[in-house]
Amino acid sequence: MRKLCLFFTGILLVGLSAAQSVSLLSAIPDSLEFNHFPVYIGAPQAVHPDVVYFKNPASGHHFYMSVTPIAYSDKNENPSILVSDNGYDFYEDQPGINPLTGTCAYDHNDDPDLFWNESTHEFYMHYLETMRPDSQNVNLLKSTDGISWTLSTAIHYNLQAGDSFIVSPSMIKKDSLYYLFYVNITVSPRKIQYLTSTDGLTWNKNDTHGIAISFPVIPLYGHTDPWHLDVFADENGKFYMLCSAYPGNMAYTYQQLYLATSTDLINWDAIQKPIIECSSFFGSQTMIYRSTGIVDLDNDLLVVWASYKGTDEWRIAEKKFSLSGIIDGYVATPALSYNLEISPNPGNGRFAVKIDGQQGSKVVFEICNILGEKVYSAISFNQEPLTIDISSQPSGIYFLQVKINREVVTKKIFVNR
Repeated sequence: MRKLCLFFTGILLVGLSAAQSVSLLSAIPDSLEFNHFPVYIGAPQAVHPDVVYFKNPASGHHFYMSVTPIAYSDKNENPSILVSDNGYDFYEDQPGINPLTGTCAYDHNDDPDLFWNESTHEFYMHYLETMRPDSQNVNLLKSTDGISWTLSTAIHYNLQAGDSFIVSPSMIKKDSLYYLFYVNITVSPRKIQYLTSTDGLTWNKNDTHGIAISFPVIPLYGHTDPWHLDVFADENGKFYMLCSAYPGNMAYTYQQLYLATSTDLINWDAIQKPIIECSSFFGSQTMIYRSTGIVDLDNDLLVVWASYKGTDEWRIAEKKFSLSGIIDGYVATPALSYNLEISPNPGNGRFAVKIDGQQGSKVVFEICNILGEKVYSAISFNQEPLTIDISSQPSGIYFLQVKINREVVTKKIFVNR
């Protein structure tokens, strides 16, 4: 599925011309804060936006947004749907349609994800029904028109039996396979994982897969933990992930928004600088939360709807970026004061690491697998090449992190036997 959609209610749609596309997407105001969502609780606070965009709907609207209002209590955090024809004036398609579900029996509902299934011509909205400490359900709401919805349970997690606790499910389709991404917060550091399905309805919660991604290591603060994410695609089938993340030793505070790209949904290149930084977005927020986006290749645009917490309220705002400007301007890493060589790479699990420069400095090596599990660590004082041996590990992708003084670099290494 692509968030930029060409089908709706079973009718083939004709895409807009480039000029029309400019007038619609480029006309969305930049850095616009939404203060008055007409949600069922009558309050402006809302989180967890996810937007599906139809270029030229034969019926319905250009934009559909799943969202959860919050209003000082997560008991109000129930999945809701809003529509828009310009990307910034969102409203209920029918008064009183929200919430789409009732309040959770205890604890709360949260994290809705909106997906347009081109194969079945239906909206799929997955959300979490969280009932700590007992269980957690990934529930599925389905609709053909965005107004009438049916409810079912897609996945049941038994927390008492040791099942994982997850946040922020996000569904995408590649070829004939559906992927459901989420963040596993049961483990430390937190992991981004996914499940697969052939029909988008049946999932095996135990058949989990990890992705290859390297978020930045922040000097003095350590690794960066993912928190809430959304996955979407452009018209050419390239995939994007917006992920809010925070330094691992700062709990849930100081969340910033990162962008990553992929061509296969497994190997991800994360831009090492956040595209939205904490305290730089409307000036008073304490964290950037779950966010969603649309890519417009014709106009080199990434349009982001970001949720964030201000001094005491949750808000949603829209911001536009030059897509090439982000990727070209943020991917580059500052030059290191040393040269790092790893050979052979790929290899059979034994690698020689040579560092030219910083002779005699303390060097810390750590290697993690794609699940974020540390499989190797060592300390050297850079007197001679170091041999790293992870030949006992299975074939696959690993991440070697090298720390010298305050400089940190992460490299992919490949075990291939």
